[in-house]
Amino acid sequence: MKKTLLILSMIVLFFAGCKKDDVIEASKVEIIEETIERGWDYIKINVEYDYPVGLEAVTLYLSEKEDMSGAETYKCDIEGKTFSVEVYDLKDVTKYYYQFEYDNGYGKERSEKENFMTIVVTKDVTNITTNSAVCGGNVTDDGNGTVTVRGVCWNTSQNPTINNSHTTDGNGTGSYTSNLSNLTPNTTYYVRAYATNEKGTSYGEERIFKTESLINGHDWVDLGLPSGLKWATCNVGASSPEDYGDYFAWGETETKSEYTESNSLTYRLSDSELQSQGIIDGNGNLTPSHDAATANWGGSWRMSTEDEIQELLDECTWTWTTQNGVKGYKVTGPNGNHIFLPAAGYRSRSSLYSAGERGIFWSSPLESGSYDACCLTFGSGYQGVGWGDRYFGHSVRPVAE
Repeated sequence: MKKTLLILSMIVLFFAGCKKDDVIEASKVEIIEETIERGWDYIKINVEYDYPVGLEAVTLYLSEKEDMSGAETYKCDIEGKTFSVEVYDLKDVTKYYYQFEYDNGYGKERSEKENFMTIVVTKDVTNITTNSAVCGGNVTDDGNGTVTVRGVCWNTSQNPTINNSHTTDGNGTGSYTSNLSNLTPNTTYYVRAYATNEKGTSYGEERIFKTESLINGHDWVDLGLPSGLKWATCNVGASSPEDYGDYFAWGETETKSEYTESNSLTYRLSDSELQSQGIIDGNGNLTPSHDAATANWGGSWRMSTEDEIQELLDECTWTWTTQNGVKGYKVTGPNGNHIFLPAAGYRSRSSLYSAGERGIFWSSPLESGSYDACCLTFGSGYQGVGWGDRYFGHSVRPVAE
């Protein structure tokens, strides 16, 4: 009985010694020095503090929301009158809010809110084709080091790294553009910007995109035109956008060693003769069997109409440029996607003329009552709808719905 009374007396004395003032007040925790190391995707905080007694526990609360809702918690390491914490895998260019919760064994209270920003951005993916895309990044801070390399990395599974396919796009801080190539059609990809300094490699937020499907084995670009028309990335007979490809007389589907009036299938035929022979339809457009795009590529590919050429002229931005050593126009659509039209010149008799200076691309309609047919024509400083003699050898750039 006496032993029980003694224990109860000790408990009463213990609680009597716990005054209200012993419950921690955050305002009484004096921060002597706070050191923050902000890296690519991490933050390290070291705090030296003063308080009448040692703190038993310190917890970091971290949230993307200013009201601290959904905050994640991290236990701080305490040593004497200092505590520290490290947090990794932060999102790129995200504002984070944080507070410390102090615990002295009698009560808990939080500090004032602070905030910081992470430092690597992954740009949106644009200009997606069947085998390529454009992305990039922005390094907003060097992470207290020297950015030696930056770019984007991608893979068909999540969280790609520089051990997967990647680009190298310079060094230092700032914005950059990355070209993704050799992609597989109709495939989902994951891409992240990255930057490397002497402390390691940081990755930006992951973006997801899917490459386009081929049309009967051929690549195309959606320029965002009002009609929804798809333009091929290459000329008929070409293996790349810069390749000149083959040359065709209007209404013919095979190449020739010479292009003359006398060996032209259509040059001196009247409108009625062209229609009776099945070369044009009732609207004056080439029939599929005489359309060089349809005959060579199949599927839904065909030559453009005059209205479709005019749409390309009116809705797109035309920039005379040199791509991989070839002069021509970069034609950028309303959605930012683009095609390249090489200045492939034209063929007359057995010679090639104006290569690198002019581009002439056949269209489907003829000019009624003449020996001409519609074409897209351009050179440095001009572009428009033209009409040319049907026996000349011109380029063909297919289109499809």
